[in-house]
Amino acid sequence: MFYYLVKIGSAFFLALLIYLVGAQQGCSPVNFAPVGILSCEEFPEGANCQARTLTFSCEEKPEQAKCRTPNNPSDNRIGLPPQHYCEISHELSLGKVDILFVIDNSSSMAKEHRSLAKQFNSFLNDLRDVQYHIAVITTDISSSPNNPTRNKYYQDGRFVPIGNRKYLKNENLGYRPDLQTVEDFKKAIEREETKNCDLLNQPREATDGYDRLYQERESAIPCPSSDERGIYAINLALKNSNHSSFFRPDSHLLIVILSDEDVRSGEEYYNQEGFENYEPEFEDRAESLIQNFSRFSNGTRSFSVFSIIIPPGDRGCLDKQNRDRARGPGSGRGYYGREYAFLSYPDRELKSYGNILSGDVISICSKNYGYQLRKVAVSAQTSRIPLACDNPESIDLYVNNSKVRSHQEIEGRILIIQPKSDIPLSARLKVREICPLDQGQSCN
Repeated sequence: MFYYLVKIGSAFFLALLIYLVGAQQGCSPVNFAPVGILSCEEFPEGANCQARTLTFSCEEKPEQAKCRTPNNPSDNRIGLPPQHYCEISHELSLGKVDILFVIDNSSSMAKEHRSLAKQFNSFLNDLRDVQYHIAVITTDISSSPNNPTRNKYYQDGRFVPIGNRKYLKNENLGYRPDLQTVEDFKKAIEREETKNCDLLNQPREATDGYDRLYQERESAIPCPSSDERGIYAINLALKNSNHSSFFRPDSHLLIVILSDEDVRSGEEYYNQEGFENYEPEFEDRAESLIQNFSRFSNGTRSFSVFSIIIPPGDRGCLDKQNRDRARGPGSGRGYYGREYAFLSYPDRELKSYGNILSGDVISICSKNYGYQLRKVAVSAQTSRIPLACDNPESIDLYVNNSKVRSHQEIEGRILIIQPKSDIPLSARLKVREICPLDQGQSCN
């Protein structure tokens, strides 16, 4: 695992260096800005946020780190300047998560769609106590060079209909999902255009009346693009005003990507002669998604990515995917999902772009996706709370005005409460932070 992470980190550093050099030649620049203490105006409506400035002398608060002199901690602290702090209290409802499935709908993915769809009954049942929104988009972008012009409802980050709904939401907490909901969800994942094109890629001798079948199917449902652009599609989904009710201001965004190829098939593909038009644009890169989400969420929300891909460096999975393609229906090669892996395992440099948290990389070669979806369900049950400052002096949590304890950790500016905590997912949680103020900072 350590070797694998180092390998990803090295590849990412090289890709970032190349990207930054390209930025000097006309690409969109990357702006790094330090984040100070959030004001109450930056928290979403309904947070009941309150802020006030606290001032303590070192005599009153000798335990504060800033009151100690490094050379002689026993020095008399009388006469040292008072320390200023910001007390920020805000509230939020737990158990909210927006889950976005990003499905590679190219012709080589029909088998993986079926494997994933088979597990949705158990998956939705695992989420019965979670206030979820679930939507589905594809990796298909209409501006790709070889993309058909018809059936654009599944392109450009548009939500794929789930039955007669734009997205699923759990309106009956604590109850198992009904069978119709499960079936609608499965149909949204098992893409018709993928199955259609998968059949068309069979050898001619394998199907009677092949030419007639091809004409009938191709005229009814054209093949999707083989140009997989999952990150670009997510960026477009965030910017689509028709999706505003899906992305809630007080919930964590959990993205699940299923693809057997990297963005635009990776460097092995677009570096070939004649395929220069397939080189990733800025909106195809991991950095663009983090920046766009940070603007979209005003810096108060977080997101994480679970990538069901060919893990970078897993030669066995890569070979298996390519053997499977050669033996039966489906076409195209598999490629390591490097760009998606960067999002799932963000390093410090990538996290500096915004509130992205660690997700996971899961092998697409698994025979049963039940284990993978259980990991996603556990992540969906995890509470993630935005913090007002980077290094709070203290954090107190209250439910119904009673102070509570939890198993928690801090990642970036997000407090993470694990599912097995004593704090129920249905709770309305009050968070009280004490943040140190630097000279000249204000608290409001």
